[in-house]
Amino acid sequence: MLLVLLGCLIMVNTSSVVDTARDIFYAWQLADGRQFPLEGPFVGAAFHGGPVWFYVLAIPLLVTPGWLGLNLWVGLLTGMKYALAYACGARLAGRNFGLLWACLLALPDWTSINYLIFSHTNLVQTLWLLSVYSMVRWQQGCRSWFLVMCLALGLGIHAHPTVYSAGLVALPFVLRSLWRRQLGWRLLLLGALVAILPLAPYFVSQQLNQWPDLQTGAGYFQTQPLWMNLLGFFDVMRGALLSGPMVAVRHVLGLEGAWFYAMQALIWLIMGGGLLLALNSIFRHDPSRVGLSLLIATLVCIAAVAVIRDVTPFYQTFVIYPPFYGLVAWGWSRGRRTAGWPVKLLLPVSLLTLIGFFAATLQMGREGTLQIPQNSLLNVQTHEVVEFTDTIYYPGWGRHALGSFICSDDRPLTFHGFASLILEQSYALEARMLCDSDNVYLGGQGGGSHYLGVSRRDAAALEIQSTRSFGSMDLFEVGQVLAPAEPVQVPAGNIYPPRPYVRSKQTEVTLRFAATGQEMLSITNLYHYWMPYRFMVSLNGRSVEPVFRSMVNSFYACADCTADQLQHWSVTIEAPKPELVEVVTFVPRQRVP
Repeated sequence: MLLVLLGCLIMVNTSSVVDTARDIFYAWQLADGRQFPLEGPFVGAAFHGGPVWFYVLAIPLLVTPGWLGLNLWVGLLTGMKYALAYACGARLAGRNFGLLWACLLALPDWTSINYLIFSHTNLVQTLWLLSVYSMVRWQQGCRSWFLVMCLALGLGIHAHPTVYSAGLVALPFVLRSLWRRQLGWRLLLLGALVAILPLAPYFVSQQLNQWPDLQTGAGYFQTQPLWMNLLGFFDVMRGALLSGPMVAVRHVLGLEGAWFYAMQALIWLIMGGGLLLALNSIFRHDPSRVGLSLLIATLVCIAAVAVIRDVTPFYQTFVIYPPFYGLVAWGWSRGRRTAGWPVKLLLPVSLLTLIGFFAATLQMGREGTLQIPQNSLLNVQTHEVVEFTDTIYYPGWGRHALGSFICSDDRPLTFHGFASLILEQSYALEARMLCDSDNVYLGGQGGGSHYLGVSRRDAAALEIQSTRSFGSMDLFEVGQVLAPAEPVQVPAGNIYPPRPYVRSKQTEVTLRFAATGQEMLSITNLYHYWMPYRFMVSLNGRSVEPVFRSMVNSFYACADCTADQLQHWSVTIEAPKPELVEVVTFVPRQRVP
């Protein structure tokens, strides 16, 4: 239970992306009785699943509207994988084996990304293990658990289609039970119906709309013959079991230097030692066949992931870890007559790892930035863990505080800079869920209060500070809004992606204005990732470079100007739609040493 609790608490610090906001929007609509979707998230821009995920997310919103409750709820569901691994292991070979299995699931790997950004994939391992646990109970003589297994498989497809691998693991046991007449055809057909039942709304929706997913889904899978994808089997294995832990240790736990190499060596010792002991047990003396079953399950899961596509995004590897860690746990539990000393080693390691995740995500939540290996995230088969991309990070507790701040003011509120990106990616649900506020605007010269958001890491680099902070963001009152005149609308939430990509011909616009020497200039693309742009800035006729540039804002200042003296600025913007690029000024307070 301690592992479950820690896994739940980490989610308080979890950030989100537009996929998360899309899911929360539909959950909010459900909880409020406004919409009852028949289809789930658009997976890989290829096909939808059933809507179960939206209904699951809506549960905490029936109790308390707000982002923080959602994070804790998803954390609880995610953390249940530890309890299920323990229960499954205890049923198969005793409590020590179950505890080892649960502890190993806490080790850093690609699933650690779920502590950074939550989505429906958070439930992949929970539902995979629920399927296997139900299969174990069924094979041990409780027939009703066969129906639970079928339901878990049907729900697992909603978490991600790769959970079908659990069905492949169960298939030999189903066929054997049919052959031995231990499973009747009526129960089998009832189980199939139970598995399909969660997808029934999806099938109804597709039928009403003439099956649009057949076209988009065909392009997703037909990049090459499926059997050829199996050639990537060993690349998938390496990407999951070697690259994943390295990325998680360095860029989720945040360990560097000697600490990184020490943790890496410890993980390799745990996994490599347990694997060797497991293989020795399997091929020499394993009358229970538990180890052999886990080995086969691991290989089946790797093949099931590899065969889907010729590229393997990180979240597709999640199903590989439960059987693999079960195999490693089996090795350590067989390495001695009792598993006492491995448990004494692995339990503190797993607890310290989860505490480390909590501390690391808390720090990210305070700074507002995260480095990720973009290439490996999109395809673990590349093994590129050196090239990294900065991305924003905004914690759940910060979103709750920001929503409360917006709801406390009846006037229109216009947000600029970093804040515009935060609210774009969340559809401003921080406030919409709490008070259904529609007084939030992104950029523009409208009435009401204007605030410029600056990530706390950027504020520290600029050596400035604000009296108002929410999560990883400092808010500064805006002095002048030079452009644009009209705000960009907050995405409604029912369209994904929230913005159309703008790729038309570049147009050039030049802004000329005066500002006092104490004012700092901020330039932000209000369309962020959806439109390319570039700009040039001059001060008193001379070209100047930014004093600091982040992934969202570019800041300019006159270092040797007197505070009250007017300075003449010129900003030339080149973009398909220059009116989507904002230029504002603000007067920061210098940070007190």
